[in-house]
Amino acid sequence: MALLAIGGDPIAPAYGGMYLGLPPAPAVHRLVISPGKRGTAETVAIMACLAMGEWGAKSERIRALAIAIVRAAGVAGKDYRAEIEAIHTWVQRTIRYTRDPVGQETVQTPGAHRVRAPGRRLR
Repeated sequence: MALLAIGGDPIAPAYGGMYLGLPPAPAVHRLVISPGKRGTAETVAIMACLAMGEWGAKSERIRALAIAIVRAAGVAGKDYRAEIEAIHTWVQRTIRYTRDPVGQETVQTPGAHRVRAPGRRLR
C-alpha cells in the first residue's frame, strides 16, 4: 500500500502577480492508495480530476497562462494542434519533475507550480 499526497499552493501569487479571486487550492491531503495497477489507476483518476477541476481547466489563471504560451509561440488562430504542441513544449521546458519519496505518490494541482508566463517575471 502506498500513500498519496495531493498538494496545492494556497498562498502563491496568481498568474502575473494579480489575484483573480480563485478559491485556494487544497493544501496537502493524504490518502492510502491500492498497490500495483489498481493504485496507478486511482492516481491517474485523481490527476484527471485535478486537471479538469477548478484549479486546472476551469481556472482563469491556467487559461490566461495557456493563452500567453500560445501567443508567445506565435500560433495562428484555430490551429489547435499547434496550440497543444506549444503548451506541451512549454511544460517540458518549464515544469521540473522531482522524484517522489519512497512509498509515496505526490500529485499537485496545476496551479501549485510557481511558473513564469512567457514575457513575465516570476514574482
